[in-house]
Amino acid sequence: MFFENFPPIVKLTTMCFLLYVVFSSRWFLHQFDVDNTFFHGDLTKQVYMQLPHGFLHYTSKMVYKLQRSLHGLRLASKQWNAKLTSALLTFCFIQSFVDRSLFIQHNVSSIKTFLVYLNDILLNDNNISFITKIKLYLHAQFHIKDLGQLKFFLDFEVVLSTHGLVLNLRKYCLDILSEFSLIGCKPTNTPSIPFMKLNVEDGVILYDITIFRRLIGKLIYLTKTYSIIYFVV
Repeated sequence: MFFENFPPIVKLTTMCFLLYVVFSSRWFLHQFDVDNTFFHGDLTKQVYMQLPHGFLHYTSKMVYKLQRSLHGLRLASKQWNAKLTSALLTFCFIQSFVDRSLFIQHNVSSIKTFLVYLNDILLNDNNISFITKIKLYLHAQFHIKDLGQLKFFLDFEVVLSTHGLVLNLRKYCLDILSEFSLIGCKPTNTPSIPFMKLNVEDGVILYDITIFRRLIGKLIYLTKTYSIIYFVV
C-alpha cells in the first residue's frame, strides 16, 4: 500500500525568479532531459501487474511481480524523482525547503542551481566546465539528452532581447489552435456570450468528452500567465 504517488512540481514563481537572476548575472543556463525517465526508478513496495494482452498461460491467476518501475505505473514519477534527488545529493547539491524541485550548490565564487520538472532539467553556473562535468555525471547515471542553452521550458519560450528577458506562450497557443483545428478562427475581444443561459437539453453531445477536457486543461494552464482569459475559461 502507498499513500503518495506524485513527485514535487516546480513552482512558476521559482522558475521566473531563477531566470531573472541567471540572465541579469549573465550566467550560463543549459537544459537537458532524461531518456526513458520512469524506467530509472527503484521500487520500494511490492507491486504486481496482470499479464499483458496476448500472453497465453495455463491459468489466468498468474501475475507479474515488478522488479523495476514501468511507464504508466502510479509510483513511477515519484520513484524517478527520488532516484534523481539521491544522485544530486551525492553530487553535493542541497534540496530547497521552499521548492523541492530546486537544488542549490554554492561556494565563495558561484551559485549553482538545478531545477527539475519530471525529466526536464535546467542547470546554471557561471563556469561552463562545471555544467559539462555534471552533464557527464548524470549521463553516466541515466543517459541524458543535451539540449544546449535554454529555449523552451514548461511550454514557455525564453528569449533574451535588448529589452531584457522575454517569456511567452505563443508557440503553446498556436499548438492548441492546431490540435483542435482552430487555426483559421477569427479573434474576438470577448469570446464568451454575456447573459448566456446554458440548458442541459441544448447543444450537441460530444462524441469524445476527453478532447473537451484536454482543451479546458490547456486553457487553465494559460490562465496562469494570461489572467485576462481567466473569467472566460
